[in-house]
Amino acid sequence: MKSTAENNYYFSYQLIDQLIKQGVQDFFLAPGSRSTPLVLAVANHFEARSHIHFDERGLAFYALGCAKASKKPVALIVTSGTAVGNLLPAVMEAKHDFVPLILLTADRPPELRDCGANQSCNQVNIFGSYVNWQIDLPCADELSSIKSLSTTIAQAVYYAQGPVHLNCMFREPLSSAHKSPEPLSSIHYTRACLIPSSFIIEQYASLLKEHTNGIIIATATSPVDPVVALAEKLHWPIFPDILSPLRALNHPLIISHFDLILKTHPCSFEAVVQIGERFVSKVLLQTLEKSPPKLYLQVLEGPHRFDPTHIINHRMQSDIPSFCQMLCLKLATSQISSHLPLWQTRQLQTAKKLSDYFMKQTTLSEPAMAHLLGQKNSALFLGNSMPIRDANCYPSVVSGPVFANRGLSGIDGNIATACGIAIGTQKHTLALLGDLSFLHDVNSLALVAKCPYPCTLIVINNQGGGIFSFLPLDQPKTIKEIFFATTHEVSFSSAAKLFSLPYYAPQDLASLKNLLQQDPHSCIIELMTNREKNLLDHRQIEELLSEMFSSLKQKESTLSL
Repeated sequence: MKSTAENNYYFSYQLIDQLIKQGVQDFFLAPGSRSTPLVLAVANHFEARSHIHFDERGLAFYALGCAKASKKPVALIVTSGTAVGNLLPAVMEAKHDFVPLILLTADRPPELRDCGANQSCNQVNIFGSYVNWQIDLPCADELSSIKSLSTTIAQAVYYAQGPVHLNCMFREPLSSAHKSPEPLSSIHYTRACLIPSSFIIEQYASLLKEHTNGIIIATATSPVDPVVALAEKLHWPIFPDILSPLRALNHPLIISHFDLILKTHPCSFEAVVQIGERFVSKVLLQTLEKSPPKLYLQVLEGPHRFDPTHIINHRMQSDIPSFCQMLCLKLATSQISSHLPLWQTRQLQTAKKLSDYFMKQTTLSEPAMAHLLGQKNSALFLGNSMPIRDANCYPSVVSGPVFANRGLSGIDGNIATACGIAIGTQKHTLALLGDLSFLHDVNSLALVAKCPYPCTLIVINNQGGGIFSFLPLDQPKTIKEIFFATTHEVSFSSAAKLFSLPYYAPQDLASLKNLLQQDPHSCIIELMTNREKNLLDHRQIEELLSEMFSSLKQKESTLSL
């Protein structure tokens, strides 16, 4: 008969082995006592890849970045108590961005619950609606639980299109001498693929044929070839979100500058096909809300509602490539209307105006930095607030995959997420972050220092929250600075020294370009800017484009959108 310690290890090893059989390879662990059996199981399994961090909050975002980049489920292992609570911010982000996280939280046995036992709290359903599925696993010495372990883990991984929670109770003693047991057999789930009927496809083909003034919005989940094929059939321009893989495409239907064009040259559309869930551009959202399209079709693979303005009037849940391919077969190639050439002209004129503008820039400005990043062939992580908005507005050619935490658009865990993306992509990752985001996650510089793939952090230090300069806050400057911008006088050179990271503070664009052209290495690049000047820089660019479009208006006057 096995002892409690032996049962703990046996159960934990089989649990980890079942996760690996279901395709989980990466395990993210924080130190703790109650989680000892799970940690030892990972340490002794030759197929498990372990990643360790002392801060559970940063660890969770580290795991989130890896899962986001690899598109595979990853597991987190933490001890009981506040360690579990520290996972919540990343769990919330994962829930809203469908990132596959499997949370293994160690817990006390039933007799130590609700009795004042140290480091004990109610962990059952602690994440509430922010997990897709959760189970409170019995103590490992109740070996009847082994019978259901294979199906339980398979079920957990199946539900992990977002976070799932396995709460694991362990009695002491937690560990002893052990050997790895014979593994259990496993089961396999096959996911359903939603294929639309021919009747539905014919209906949508008929609706789309009625419109020429249409656009396709490509989001982060848009597949490249099927979306391009559909746009070519319709002769509609594609508006690719900054997180969409179509942003990197060199194709005449791609309108990468749509955000700035709409901001300086208001337009409306008869029809919209949105592929996927959400997009970054607030200007596009406001444009569509102000003048709702007659036909607004959203195609997405999940059942969730992504319609903050409540103007989408057709929503299709389907396998996206199948939908696009079937629709293309039913659509005759449309005649090119005046709508497409107008957008292509606007794209070319905007690209040229921006290129001319940035070619003349020598001083550091936030728009110029965002424009520069697209020239780097690396994975790119964009912090929320201004970095992702600037990258969406002022892109050059984006050559690598682009990531951001847009599930809830928080500023927490950004450094850790960038490190996780480096692990998940297995390539150099460049992160553009604001100073408050950087301060929020400074503990995670420990991950940057030991990351096996270079992680370059560019932090824009404008001594506060730059985005608040753009918001219509009708308040005295003192209140805006203290209560909203949260001004500070922190420089990050000491943080770099604390974690033994190279530190650079270029003073002009040429110096920044030279730094980015060096061999990739983990470092901190601090760029000092001014929030008031930044607001003026943005307005100057918009004024230049407004003047340009005014001069083009005469040429467009004979053509209708």
